[in-house]
Amino acid sequence: MPRFSRFSQEVEDDRVRGLELVVCTQTPNRLHASIANEVTELVSFRLGSETVADSLKQHGVDPSRIMRLVPGQFIAWNVE
Repeated sequence: MPRFSRFSQEVEDDRVRGLELVVCTQTPNRLHASIANEVTELVSFRLGSETVADSLKQHGVDPSRIMRLVPGQFIAWNVE
């Protein structure tokens, strides 16, 4: 089994057992779908690219809100 497939399976298995994973990235659009689909809470600071901000639409996030944030501001969502 490829290394990442094993990791993503562990993430899914651990969630069933009540364990959580915290991921911090400046490029959420590059986060593997098997991990991104498990998101329950999302915190975003301003993102410098519309492409990157658009990747958060799948979680019900309005990309234009993220692009308008000033440095240091953030928005948090419960996406369950």
